[in-house]
Amino acid sequence: MFPGGKVEAGESPHDAVLREIAEEVGLSIVLSDLSDLPLWEHEGNVRLPQPLAIIQETTSNGCAMYVDFVFVGVSRETTPRLKSEVMEANWFDYAALTRLDTAFPIKQMAAEVFERIDVIRASTLPNSSRYV
Repeated sequence: MFPGGKVEAGESPHDAVLREIAEEVGLSIVLSDLSDLPLWEHEGNVRLPQPLAIIQETTSNGCAMYVDFVFVGVSRETTPRLKSEVMEANWFDYAALTRLDTAFPIKQMAAEVFERIDVIRASTLPNSSRYV
């Protein structure tokens, strides 16, 4: 599964993903913004980076519903530093991805990233200090 967790009070979805990745796998990420719109900030309002997907997920017992924001980014490091809650983390190329046994839709979203890798790299925020 992808690193993830809950958005904390006062935290934006993109700040939460950066924090969760740092906490779980010890990587610093530069987010890709998949929108064609310019970034802007005006009087406390800001256009947030666009995620790859927003998924509505219901628990297996049907008692709770979650909204998952799936962001894409480029790591500043190549070696994960796993935290205690994570047993394993790896980098995968497309061929290895196709052989993984993962829950839906993880493999499908990762395959989409590989198919759009040039667009994603081009959309990585060059000056993302306000997102990191």
